[in-house]
Amino acid sequence: RDVERSRGLGDVYKRQKLFKRKEYTMDIPQITKQETITKALREELENRPFDQISVTDICNKSHCSRQTFYYYFTSLSDCLVNLFLEARNLSNQYTNYKEAASGLFNYVYENRNFISNVFSAGDQSMQVLSFLFKIIKDTMSRMMDKNNPESRNLLPEDKEYILSYYAAAWCFSFLGWVEGGFKTTPEQETEKMLLISEGSLINAADKFIKYRKENK
Repeated sequence: RDVERSRGLGDVYKRQKLFKRKEYTMDIPQITKQETITKALREELENRPFDQISVTDICNKSHCSRQTFYYYFTSLSDCLVNLFLEARNLSNQYTNYKEAASGLFNYVYENRNFISNVFSAGDQSMQVLSFLFKIIKDTMSRMMDKNNPESRNLLPEDKEYILSYYAAAWCFSFLGWVEGGFKTTPEQETEKMLLISEGSLINAADKFIKYRKENK
């Protein structure tokens, strides 16, 4: 009977130990293979231009096969887009234009090494600009709806025109800053951007609404 009791207690102890081990491992964030590959590309971009990096380089650095790489990404450019998802996730936290401008300029500056190495490969710079353009446009759309309820009365094509106009201006401001070698601080760039665009986006929406009413 004592032996059976000892075995029973042993089984309970094993179950408790197993449960604690499972509970502990559940709390540890698991890095996926996709994240490992993306991280490898980012590390490579810290030291050399994008057009000097190959899929083989990334596979070697992330310890994966080419088959695994192509399971997650169609190309190295596709992996590059995934790298910039961090900027999109950050943009979802912004609540006003100042936060958006400051956040994006600081993101670019903090990651200036790998961003410069992306822009040095001419054919990739437009892809990155296109991705940033969409991030900025979506952020501006959210800000416009929040800060100016009247903007909901805009015709879809008018809203698209306004957002595209200002998002393009922001994108090429970033491009000029990168190509100029970051000679000014993120704070200085943010201040200049806000002097030009803060308030003007809402004014543009109001003008379009007024124009449509007067020209029905």
